[in-house]
Amino acid sequence: MAKFIKPSIADGISFAFELYKRIPTARKVTAQELKAQLDEVGLTRDIRTIQRNLDVIVRYFDIEKDTRDKPYGYSRRSNIKRTLGAREAMILAIAEVQLKHALPDDLQSAIESTFTETRINFLPTCERNEISLPSKVVLSSNIVEVPKMSTTSDLFERLCIALYHNRWVNLSSNMNGQNTPVETKPLGLILSGTQLLLVHQEKGSDAVKEIPLDRISQFRVSTYAFEYPRKFEFRKYAVKEQNALLRTKLIKAHCSSLN
Repeated sequence: MAKFIKPSIADGISFAFELYKRIPTARKVTAQELKAQLDEVGLTRDIRTIQRNLDVIVRYFDIEKDTRDKPYGYSRRSNIKRTLGAREAMILAIAEVQLKHALPDDLQSAIESTFTETRINFLPTCERNEISLPSKVVLSSNIVEVPKMSTTSDLFERLCIALYHNRWVNLSSNMNGQNTPVETKPLGLILSGTQLLLVHQEKGSDAVKEIPLDRISQFRVSTYAFEYPRKFEFRKYAVKEQNALLRTKLIKAHCSSLN
């Protein structure tokens, strides 16, 4: 009977690195597939030894273990950082200035911190002039006089949570003298001039409605999620509604010119 020789620490480390360098980035590989690759180069180990080594590598290196299905898959995390070019950085700066102009004052700090963090993450070697790009974009004076949207920071934050996580909400509005709470699905936001319109679908109804944020008197986010309507295409809906609104305004303007 062959005598078992315990591998040295150096042998163990060397084997772990041989295992590590065979784990790909763009796809997943199983322990059995890694065993076959190692067998081909004479590094024969049983499957349990390979699995134990993989657990250690996952713990200390940039390796992900997909446990959703068996056999488990292993892959390297992508460490490639996307960067912004001059054009993309200026687009980001323009978007920040426009949002600061359009949204209420109590959201200004949230806007600034969001865009600053984005620039830092996407420009890891950024210089001072890249961080201060918003100072190179200014709105013209004839736009500055346009009033900002009317909504509170608290309502806006709860609305973001509901939209992001597809949560049911209970809302009340002061439109048409009605203030009865309704349970509804928030589907999206339409930016119309200086107004933000919440597009929603009430429970038990197929009709899609809109309500300006400043007409919402109560807004409570549920802990229950809903399934977003599969056949509802928000962009198409928004374009259709805005075109209908434009036609109504043109008809009114034409009728006024005849009087």
